[in-house]
Order: sequence, then C-alpha cells, then structure tokens
Amino acid sequence: KIMLISQVMNGLLLPVILILMLLLVTRKSLMGELAASRTYAIFCWALCALLIALDLFLLAATTGVV
Repeated sequence: KIMLISQVMNGLLLPVILILMLLLVTRKSLMGELAASRTYAIFCWALCALLIALDLFLLAATTGVV
C-alpha cells in the first residue's frame, strides 16, 4: 500500500519538476547558446502536456472517479 502511494506521489510531482526544468533550459538569457531550440522546446512542452494529462487520469483512477 505504501509503495503505491509513493509511486502516485512521484508521478504527481514529476510534472512540477519537469515544468521548472523546461522553463530553465528554454531561457536564452540563462543558457546562452546551449538553450533548447524552438522545435525541441515545442516537442518537450507537448510531452509535458501529455504527462500532465496522464497524471490527471492516474489521479482520477486512484480516487475512483474513473
């Protein structure tokens, strides 16, 4: 039971960390020439949105809504 709860919490916190990381790596003022390209940033934001959608589904499934 505790393993399931820890994995759900891990999955729910992952998008928060991922968003913060994406905000950092896409800033040209911070990363300079090593900043992520526009194409790569769009791809990463799309994957982040997919991950958030999957997390919402996981939350709904865990609470019994779905």
